[in-house]
Amino acid sequence: MRRDAATDAEWAPCRRGKNRPAVTALPRRNQAGFSIVIAIFILVVMSLLAATMLRVQEADSAGTAQDTLNLRAFYAAESGAQFAMNRLYLDATGCAGLGLPNGTAAWDENFLAQCRISALNCQSETVSGMTFYHVRSTAECRSGADEQFVASRTIEVKARP
Repeated sequence: MRRDAATDAEWAPCRRGKNRPAVTALPRRNQAGFSIVIAIFILVVMSLLAATMLRVQEADSAGTAQDTLNLRAFYAAESGAQFAMNRLYLDATGCAGLGLPNGTAAWDENFLAQCRISALNCQSETVSGMTFYHVRSTAECRSGADEQFVASRTIEVKARP
């Protein structure tokens, strides 16, 4: 049985190891604008990603600022309690001679400048002839453009002279 030229042309792809006929490309006019659509899609996705990253960074920055302010308030309250204990032990005036430190001038301006001691309380009690002191120091720190960040810490110390 003899094959003709048309039959050979149909089976040519199979002889080259391909099991399918050759694919023809779409005409150029059907592809017009496809690259622009992909480019706009990529730009939109990248813009959304950048906006999300900016919001996450802002939240992280605000959290870091609040953590720093909390630490400053803690140290200011601790300094107030140490000030009170110093007065109690060295001046030997008891709770009656205790007062607030002179504004923020007592603090290092680089670290505690935006903090103040808002309350410094002392109570004494005598148990079995021994006097005990209970000192409570509350400090408040503010920061930000409109003092939007606020932190307050209280330290309590109980001591026996």
